[in-house]
Amino acid sequence: HANTVEFAGEDLAKVITESANGVSKVTVKVNKEDIAKAVNAENAKKGSAPTTYVDKDGNPLVKDGDKYYKPNPDGTPNTTAGPVDPAGVRLGEKDKPMQLTNVAPATETINKANDPTNGLADLAKAKDGTVATVADLKNLGFVIKGKAAD
Repeated sequence: HANTVEFAGEDLAKVITESANGVSKVTVKVNKEDIAKAVNAENAKKGSAPTTYVDKDGNPLVKDGDKYYKPNPDGTPNTTAGPVDPAGVRLGEKDKPMQLTNVAPATETINKANDPTNGLADLAKAKDGTVATVADLKNLGFVIKGKAAD
Protein backbone atom coordinates (compact mmCIF):
# COMPACT_ATOMS: atom_id res chain seq x y z
CA HIS A 1 0.00 0.00 0.00
CA ALA A 2 1.25 3.42 -0.90
CA ASN A 3 1.49 6.11 1.73
CA THR A 4 1.24 8.84 -0.89
CA VAL A 5 -1.44 9.38 -3.53
CA GLU A 6 -0.79 11.91 -6.29
CA PHE A 7 -3.48 13.50 -8.43
CA ALA A 8 -2.52 15.12 -11.71
CA GLY A 9 -4.57 16.75 -14.40
CA GLU A 10 -3.74 16.30 -18.06
CA ASP A 11 -4.89 18.10 -21.18
CA LEU A 12 -8.16 19.83 -20.29
CA ALA A 13 -8.55 18.55 -16.72
CA LYS A 14 -7.39 20.68 -13.79
CA VAL A 15 -6.99 18.97 -10.41
CA ILE A 16 -7.19 20.97 -7.19
CA THR A 17 -6.44 19.44 -3.79
CA GLU A 18 -7.30 21.12 -0.51
CA SER A 19 -6.84 20.01 3.08
CA ALA A 20 -8.60 21.52 6.07
CA ASN A 21 -9.38 20.18 9.54
CA GLY A 22 -8.01 16.73 8.71
CA VAL A 23 -10.16 16.40 5.56
CA SER A 24 -8.67 16.26 2.08
CA LYS A 25 -10.75 17.40 -0.85
CA VAL A 26 -9.84 16.66 -4.48
CA THR A 27 -11.67 18.62 -7.19
CA VAL A 28 -11.37 17.91 -10.91
CA LYS A 29 -12.44 20.85 -13.06
CA VAL A 30 -13.05 20.89 -16.79
CA ASN A 31 -13.94 24.20 -18.44
CA LYS A 32 -16.78 23.77 -20.95
CA GLU A 33 -15.44 26.57 -23.18
CA ASP A 34 -12.06 24.80 -23.34
CA ILE A 35 -13.82 21.54 -24.23
CA ALA A 36 -15.85 23.26 -26.96
CA LYS A 37 -12.69 24.84 -28.41
CA ALA A 38 -10.88 21.49 -28.33
CA VAL A 39 -13.76 19.67 -30.03
CA ASN A 40 -14.13 22.40 -32.66
CA ALA A 41 -10.37 22.41 -33.28
CA GLU A 42 -10.31 18.62 -33.69
CA ASN A 43 -13.30 18.71 -36.05
CA ALA A 44 -11.72 21.53 -38.06
CA LYS A 45 -8.46 19.62 -38.28
CA LYS A 46 -10.32 16.60 -39.65
CA GLY A 47 -12.77 18.67 -41.69
CA SER A 48 -15.59 16.62 -40.20
CA ALA A 49 -17.72 19.04 -38.19
CA PRO A 50 -21.48 18.58 -38.81
CA THR A 51 -21.52 22.01 -40.43
CA THR A 52 -18.40 23.90 -41.37
CA TYR A 53 -17.88 27.41 -42.67
CA VAL A 54 -15.69 27.19 -45.76
CA ASP A 55 -13.64 29.52 -47.95
CA LYS A 56 -14.20 29.96 -51.70
CA ASP A 57 -12.24 26.75 -52.37
CA GLY A 58 -14.28 24.64 -49.93
CA ASN A 59 -11.57 24.53 -47.26
CA PRO A 60 -12.75 24.62 -43.62
CA LEU A 61 -12.54 27.79 -41.55
CA VAL A 62 -12.35 28.18 -37.77
CA LYS A 63 -14.24 30.90 -35.90
CA ASP A 64 -12.42 32.96 -33.29
CA GLY A 65 -14.52 35.72 -31.76
CA ASP A 66 -16.57 37.14 -34.61
CA LYS A 67 -14.04 36.35 -37.39
CA TYR A 68 -13.11 33.26 -39.39
CA TYR A 69 -9.59 31.97 -40.07
CA LYS A 70 -7.90 29.12 -41.86
CA PRO A 71 -6.95 26.48 -39.29
CA ASN A 72 -3.42 25.65 -38.18
CA PRO A 73 -2.44 21.96 -38.48
CA ASP A 74 -3.65 21.43 -34.89
CA GLY A 75 -7.08 22.92 -35.76
CA THR A 76 -6.64 26.21 -33.90
CA PRO A 77 -7.31 29.49 -35.77
CA ASN A 78 -4.35 30.86 -37.75
CA THR A 79 -4.87 34.48 -36.71
CA THR A 80 -1.47 35.61 -38.03
CA ALA A 81 -2.61 34.97 -41.62
CA GLY A 82 -5.57 37.29 -41.11
CA PRO A 83 -9.33 36.72 -41.22
CA VAL A 84 -11.07 35.07 -44.18
CA ASP A 85 -14.61 35.78 -45.38
CA PRO A 86 -16.68 32.59 -45.37
CA ALA A 87 -18.00 31.72 -48.82
CA GLY A 88 -20.52 29.18 -47.59
CA VAL A 89 -21.41 26.42 -45.17
CA ARG A 90 -20.64 22.77 -45.87
CA LEU A 91 -22.65 19.95 -44.39
CA GLY A 92 -20.54 16.93 -43.43
CA GLU A 93 -17.10 16.09 -44.76
CA LYS A 94 -15.58 17.75 -47.83
CA ASP A 95 -15.69 14.74 -50.15
CA LYS A 96 -18.69 12.98 -48.59
CA PRO A 97 -21.86 14.99 -49.23
CA MET A 98 -24.80 14.44 -46.92
CA GLN A 99 -28.53 14.79 -47.39
CA LEU A 100 -30.11 17.46 -45.24
CA THR A 101 -33.42 16.26 -43.78
CA ASN A 102 -36.02 17.46 -41.28
CA VAL A 103 -36.26 20.91 -42.88
CA ALA A 104 -39.44 22.94 -42.62
CA PRO A 105 -41.10 24.00 -45.89
CA ALA A 106 -40.35 27.58 -46.89
CA THR A 107 -43.73 28.28 -48.45
CA GLU A 108 -47.32 28.33 -47.34
CA THR A 109 -50.05 26.73 -49.42
CA ILE A 110 -52.50 28.98 -51.24
CA ASN A 111 -55.94 28.52 -49.73
CA LYS A 112 -58.48 29.91 -52.19
CA ALA A 113 -61.46 27.66 -52.73
CA ASN A 114 -62.64 27.40 -56.36
CA ASP A 115 -59.43 29.10 -57.56
CA PRO A 116 -57.02 27.33 -59.91
CA THR A 117 -54.12 28.27 -57.60
CA ASN A 118 -55.70 26.54 -54.58
CA GLY A 119 -53.22 24.11 -53.00
CA LEU A 120 -50.16 25.48 -54.80
CA ALA A 121 -47.09 26.90 -53.07
CA ASP A 122 -47.51 30.62 -52.39
CA LEU A 123 -44.20 31.90 -53.74
CA ALA A 124 -45.35 35.52 -53.47
CA LYS A 125 -45.33 35.26 -49.66
CA ALA A 126 -42.13 33.19 -49.39
CA LYS A 127 -39.22 34.95 -47.72
CA ASP A 128 -36.24 35.63 -49.97
CA GLY A 129 -33.16 33.66 -48.98
CA THR A 130 -35.06 30.58 -47.81
CA VAL A 131 -34.59 27.21 -49.46
CA ALA A 132 -37.38 25.26 -51.14
CA THR A 133 -37.97 21.76 -49.79
CA VAL A 134 -39.28 18.73 -51.65
CA ALA A 135 -42.67 19.49 -50.08
CA ASP A 136 -42.51 22.99 -51.59
CA LEU A 137 -41.56 21.60 -54.99
CA LYS A 138 -44.46 19.15 -54.91
CA ASN A 139 -46.81 22.13 -54.59
CA LEU A 140 -45.40 24.02 -57.56
CA GLY A 141 -47.58 24.41 -60.58
CA PHE A 142 -48.67 26.91 -63.13
CA VAL A 143 -51.99 28.33 -64.16
CA ILE A 144 -52.72 29.45 -67.70
CA LYS A 145 -54.88 32.55 -67.62
CA GLY A 146 -57.53 32.94 -70.20
CA LYS A 147 -60.78 31.54 -71.49
CA ALA A 148 -61.31 28.48 -73.58
CA ALA A 149 -62.19 30.71 -76.52
CA ASP A 150 -58.80 32.54 -76.38
